[in-house]
Amino acid sequence: MINKVVLSGPSLIALKTQYMIQISGFMSIADLDLMEKIENILSEDTTIENKYEKVWESVDEETVNRLFFENQNIAKMFRQLVKESNLSNTGLMLEAFQNNPADIPLQERLENLPHNTLIITGVHDRNTGIPISKIINRNLPNSNGFCLIKALIFQNQRKPNILFVKYVVF
Repeated sequence: MINKVVLSGPSLIALKTQYMIQISGFMSIADLDLMEKIENILSEDTTIENKYEKVWESVDEETVNRLFFENQNIAKMFRQLVKESNLSNTGLMLEAFQNNPADIPLQERLENLPHNTLIITGVHDRNTGIPISKIINRNLPNSNGFCLIKALIFQNQRKPNILFVKYVVF
């Protein structure tokens, strides 16, 4: 039996809000040329999903590093580890989620999840960020709170014990 659940913000990828949050994240770290490019993409008469794709097609690895990593030294370390592991993000998982949505989206099922849940979000998370965590937290009947850490959520390599203690205490 499952007694506790840890949900990830991307689990609400079906929300159009998720696309807007990530595009806003890019805007928050973009140079002037990229900002202008993103503004032009946003003014196009197309779906948010298409705009999202075009934004991703417009960014380079350095920009993605600024989106995902507050500390660029950690970004370099992460990229080196990815290179050494021969792993790559093909985008197939996201594509599978997008092409095979749940019959009832998770955001509509949150209120029916009886499990104890702790939401941990990085203050600097520009990928899913605080808004998505708040949606999850607000709709879970047994949420044990909302915890902000001073990092991007997955890059707590610098202080892994802080995140570990929050999980263990939960």
